[in-house]
Amino acid sequence: MAVDSDFVAWWGAVVGTFVLIWDVVKWSRERPRVQINARMPMAYSDSEQVETKTPSGEVVTELRSYCHVEIVNKGSMPTTIVSVCCSNKPRKGTGEHSNHDVTIHDGNRLPHVLGAGQLWSCRIPESAVSNIANQYSTAYAKVRLSHKSKSIYAKIKKS
Repeated sequence: MAVDSDFVAWWGAVVGTFVLIWDVVKWSRERPRVQINARMPMAYSDSEQVETKTPSGEVVTELRSYCHVEIVNKGSMPTTIVSVCCSNKPRKGTGEHSNHDVTIHDGNRLPHVLGAGQLWSCRIPESAVSNIANQYSTAYAKVRLSHKSKSIYAKIKKS
């Protein structure tokens, strides 16, 4: 009978260890996981119309171009978007330059609570991105979230 009780004790210890490990894995995954996509050029139906002259002197009307920023919470817990801007990524010995000219979609304001599985978007004028990109090699969408101590930088992709 001693062999059976030893086996049961070992079996209980192994199962208990696996349950503890699984609880730690579940607990570590219960957090916001944010994905940021920033791309340009993008035109919207409500964009301002801009007139430009071609080399032949013809006047052409186009919609103003923007950088479109999407923030998606793929995690299981909510987070709060504190701020969004266009910026360079600061390096040691260099300062940070940013442009906060952001138009938020759907009437939302910042700070905005982003629940699990939700999407939030905004647009940044292409001219603001170009100003940063001309001074530095790359422009980034800088996003400040409540659950992170540092800002997240997403490279602005050009199509």
